[in-house]
Amino acid sequence: MRCLRPILACLLLGLVTACESEPPVRLAAALRASPELAVERPSDIAILPIEDGTVARSFGPLEATMRGALVKQLAERMYSPLAPAHVDLRLRETGRLATGSPVDPNWLGGVRNTFGEDAVLGLRITQWDVSKIMDARRVQVSAEVLMLGTKSGATLWSGRVEGSVKSGGEGPAPLGREQRIESAAQVVAEALARELPPRSPGR
Repeated sequence: MRCLRPILACLLLGLVTACESEPPVRLAAALRASPELAVERPSDIAILPIEDGTVARSFGPLEATMRGALVKQLAERMYSPLAPAHVDLRLRETGRLATGSPVDPNWLGGVRNTFGEDAVLGLRITQWDVSKIMDARRVQVSAEVLMLGTKSGATLWSGRVEGSVKSGGEGPAPLGREQRIESAAQVVAEALARELPPRSPGR
């Protein structure tokens, strides 16, 4: 029995090492920025309320967390995202709050020029699986993205991502379950923003 203990210890150490060596963001991104993005060079971005498109409606409570993280991340990429409260107020005033999907081109096109923006950005979460958040510290996620230019109505950025992220990103994951899940939502927002070309100086 004593001889087995070092072997078991090595196996457990190997499992821990394998988990830690997995990249914190493992997403297959099929997101495309169109040539119109470089032409229109939008600055003020209206980020629409994020749609919970999961079967179990498991993402909903994290909408504000991820949306706020997107605001921060886009600002770091030289965009000027509008305050979510302003966007929601204008949607409510025009009777369009929660009336359609933010990745439906027709609906998204219908809310253009409502917020004083240069572009409108829609996001739909289609998978949000937190079943491994405590043992592996990871969340399985998939999402759809659509951004339209306000003046032209052209698609500036679109596509989908699928994969998993580690709570805490490059750093340690928070200890609590809810804190880990919120951290994972912020990591997803950061990963999505990295797929959008930064806005060049000027204008």
